[in-house]
Amino acid sequence: GIGYFVSEQLAAVGGHIVMASRSKEKAEAAAASIRERVPGAQVFFVHLDLSSIGTIREAAEKLRRLPKIDALINNAGVTSGGNQRATTEDGLEVVFGSNALGAYALTALVFPALQPGSRVVSLGSMATRIVRLDPDNLQSDHGSYNFFRAYGYSKHGNHAFALELQRRLTAAGSGVESLLAHPGFALDGLSSRRSGINDGASGAQHFGEVIAGIMAQGKDRGAWPVVRSAIDPSAS
Repeated sequence: GIGYFVSEQLAAVGGHIVMASRSKEKAEAAAASIRERVPGAQVFFVHLDLSSIGTIREAAEKLRRLPKIDALINNAGVTSGGNQRATTEDGLEVVFGSNALGAYALTALVFPALQPGSRVVSLGSMATRIVRLDPDNLQSDHGSYNFFRAYGYSKHGNHAFALELQRRLTAAGSGVESLLAHPGFALDGLSSRRSGINDGASGAQHFGEVIAGIMAQGKDRGAWPVVRSAIDPSAS
């Protein structure tokens, strides 16, 4: 999705990419695709499951060993699911626990390795316009469960985290920045084709996404605001 195209586009301008993913197999396929299009691309893999504080700690420890981290990009960990409430191994509602709290934990654990000029980029979503936040039900443990509502809560969490982090960084005089990037309405069916990456949709799904193209764009374009937030000196 957007994470793939962010990685490809940053690699194309000389970035060294560390893809943090639950699936080593999918990450290796993504890395191979990037290297095919960007000869000499430096792409590496770290195992990360944002629903598990244990793997977050392990991934953060590896990331802290890197010589330099210019941008930590917090992409969503859970983007699809059913309307049956599930929890992480730590007992948190899986969507909010992964997308919001998991990203928070990863940032906190990696933060000591960030330097002046480094950026933390969080991904926003139009789901925050559709779903009204209920601060008393962030774990979706009251009333009937709805996946999209839980996803909306998690994106509200991302927005609040990105903005509050920047407020605190500014107050502390830190040279690290926190930016919030909005990819817009981005769909796989409108994206540039990448074999083995985004060519698995059914004909009906692809047709539906093409029809939605009157108000949407591909995930390759949805990646642009994220890439700009990571490397454009004028982005703020």
